[in-house]
Amino acid sequence: PLSEKPGNEGVVAAWSGIMGGQGGLGQPPVFVTLPLTSYGAAFLTAYGAAAALYVREISNTAQKVEVSLVAGSLAMQAGG
Repeated sequence: PLSEKPGNEGVVAAWSGIMGGQGGLGQPPVFVTLPLTSYGAAFLTAYGAAAALYVREISNTAQKVEVSLVAGSLAMQAGG
C-alpha cells in the first residue's frame, strides 16, 4: 500500500521497527546510524541476481528481480 510513497533509510527503519527496537523498553526510538535497510536490500539483490542467473542457465528463461528497502529491513531483523 505504500509502494508509491517516497522512502529512505530513516523512514523505513522507523516504519519497520528497527528504531523502536534500539531504544529499549519504555524508551523513545533511537536513530540507527548504520544503513541496515540498505544493507539488507543489497544482500537480497545479490541473492536474487544469483538465483536469476541460475534459473536462466538451466531453463534459458529471463528473470526479473525486485527488492525493496522494507524487504531488506525485515530480512536484517530476521537474521539475514
